[in-house]
Amino acid sequence: MTSVLDAPEWLWQAIRDDLLSTPPLERAGIGFAGISQQRPGRRLLLRDWTPVPPGQYLAQHADHLEVSPAFWARHAKRAQVTGEALILLHSHPAGTGVPHFSVSDDRGEASLVPKIRARAPVPVAAVVLSPGGEQGRITRAAGGSEQMAIR
Repeated sequence: MTSVLDAPEWLWQAIRDDLLSTPPLERAGIGFAGISQQRPGRRLLLRDWTPVPPGQYLAQHADHLEVSPAFWARHAKRAQVTGEALILLHSHPAGTGVPHFSVSDDRGEASLVPKIRARAPVPVAAVVLSPGGEQGRITRAAGGSEQMAIR
């Protein structure tokens, strides 16, 4: 299945500005998207987002983040009520090219996504941003993930 994240330019710029505002420290947030099933894939329509407040970081470094489980649980509850897809957003502000998901990112999502899905059975995607671009992926219900285009 092909998945695409569509974001209004003004919203995407606001997300980039915030997540890349504290180099060399990574930052994170969560996006909320409507879901449109289209053949041959799925289109996620980014509606809004919430940055992680400073007090909700358990660890914030140049190459690793940890966010309070309460932050994720609160926003998973919204998705449970609204049926919106969730977009896990974070930055690699020291990167110059298009970023890649790190081993730390992979491990964090492997732990976090099942917990989110236990609260809200909605699509969960992830985006990593750097000054040089962004990369996205969406988690498959059966496990693993696939690349997601961002427009």
